[in-house]
Amino acid sequence: MSNAILLKQLGVDENLKPLPIEVQQQPVGKYYKAKFNPDFPPIPSFKPELFIYACLYPGSVSVIGRYHKADVLYQITIIIDQKLESGTYPIKKGDESRVRANVISDGGWLHGDNGEIKLKRDDKNKSIYAEFDFQIESGGKPHKVQGRLELLASGPLDKPAQ
Repeated sequence: MSNAILLKQLGVDENLKPLPIEVQQQPVGKYYKAKFNPDFPPIPSFKPELFIYACLYPGSVSVIGRYHKADVLYQITIIIDQKLESGTYPIKKGDESRVRANVISDGGWLHGDNGEIKLKRDDKNKSIYAEFDFQIESGGKPHKVQGRLELLASGPLDKPAQ
């Protein structure tokens, strides 16, 4: 897979600036939470303000928790195969993985690896619930990322959002 495709799935341009994606607001009670262990200095506390659960590139669905104010941008993105059903799946690097995770911060992105996601998708209600953990490496140091989310579709799940 090319970097251009991955960037679209992440919802950012080649400079890692957010693409203009129209999304519906999440109702009260929906969330995307994550913690880093040990602490990950570029993201002292993960407090996303924008939640995306939508198809941003054909064949995949992006689940994004993003914080963006002025020059500060960070996000955690989980990219799943569009047809992936509820279940438990490994999170690995590479194109062959049905679930991939990425962390964007400080003008760069890190690929998640050595992880797992417990996923519950409800097509009727267009909702997703997940518990996840994976590992990123920054400066030669591993960081465990653990979190959970519960979101409603913020855009189409079957064709790319505009």
